[in-house]
Parts: sequence; C-alpha cells; structure tokens
Amino acid sequence: MDIYKKILPENHIEIARTFNRLGFAYANQKQYTLALTYLSKSLFVYNNTVPEVHPDKAFLLYNTGLVHHRLGHIAESFDFYEKALKMRETTLPPYHPYIGQSCYQLSVLCEEQSQYDLALEYAYRALTIYEKKPSNNHKMICDVQNIIKRLHNESNVQI
Repeated sequence: MDIYKKILPENHIEIARTFNRLGFAYANQKQYTLALTYLSKSLFVYNNTVPEVHPDKAFLLYNTGLVHHRLGHIAESFDFYEKALKMRETTLPPYHPYIGQSCYQLSVLCEEQSQYDLALEYAYRALTIYEKKPSNNHKMICDVQNIIKRLHNESNVQI
C-alpha cells in the first residue's frame, strides 16, 4: 500500500481495490472493525474515481454486506447486499456467478430472519444462474439446493 501511495494519486482505482482487498482479508481474520475501516476507505476512493455504478464498487458493497452480516447487523447487511445485487445486475451479464452469489447471500440472510418466501425467491434465482454454467459452480449448486430444501421444510411449502 505504501508503494501505491507513493506512485499513484490518492484517488486512484488501484488504491480503492487495495483497500477493498485489505478489508476482505481482515474480515477473513475476523477483525471486523479493521475490515470496515478499510472498506470505508475503499468506498470513499471509489466514490471519487469511478461512475456511480461500477463492478468493482459492487464487489466492495458485497464485501461490506458480508462484514455487517458476520457482525449481526442485519439491516445494514441487507442494504449492502441489495445495493451490490442491483449494481451487479447493471454491470454484469444476466447469468454472471457474482449475481448468483448476491442472490445466495440474500437468501441466507432472509432465511435467518424467517422471511422464507423472500429467501426462496433469491435462492431459486441463484440456482437458475448457477445452473447456466454448472462446470464452475458445482459446490454453489449444491449449497443453493440445500438451502431450498431447508426453506421448504422451514416454511412447510411443498417442492
């Protein structure tokens, strides 16, 4: 990061990407406060360098939602996941795995809040996306199928 700061302007996209990666790395180490600090720095730089809707920014919003989810900040998590999904829908092809990833995480979050109908909507959408390119997504297809079965059991809805 120090090298980037020396050779790049402070509002360069690579600095935003690096802050995002650092935030994600700290989240994986369960250092959520530090993760949110770096993710916030990343958002600040993105807001000053890229258009309002940008795939890198969508990835950042998703990561921020993930950290809030792990912290139990449900409303914040849902908001960030939804913003990431909308941005991914705008910037990526219709069946891109990142759109499926956003739908899957939203289904998990909705399931945790006993919003089974909404969780099923997101889960089925994720499944449709992952089944379009199954060679790279075997694990995710299995994960989504499992959540769908669980949701049907929890909501007493027949498959």
